[in-house]
Amino acid sequence: MNAEDKELLQEKLEKAYFIPIIKKVKDIQYDFRKPIWYVETDRGDMSFEVRSRRDANYISSNRVVIKDANGNKYEINDYNALDAESKEMIEREVT
Repeated sequence: MNAEDKELLQEKLEKAYFIPIIKKVKDIQYDFRKPIWYVETDRGDMSFEVRSRRDANYISSNRVVIKDANGNKYEINDYNALDAESKEMIEREVT
């Protein structure tokens, strides 16, 4: 496989497996009882709506996965490494 093909394949994989890593939760606001998360990720600042609390789950004691209203997933690799404010917001929202 040549370099151009490898680059094209890498781009396709990144689009297919788009899972931003949340580094900080800036705010969680409600719009008609649906939470809108404002976060800082490894891909920049983002905001997304979550349909229900069932869409934000602990995978292990320090790992969290959140699915937004469009089916996109976001991950927190190490919940314990986040700042205190981020942790407090997550504890209110994640089941």
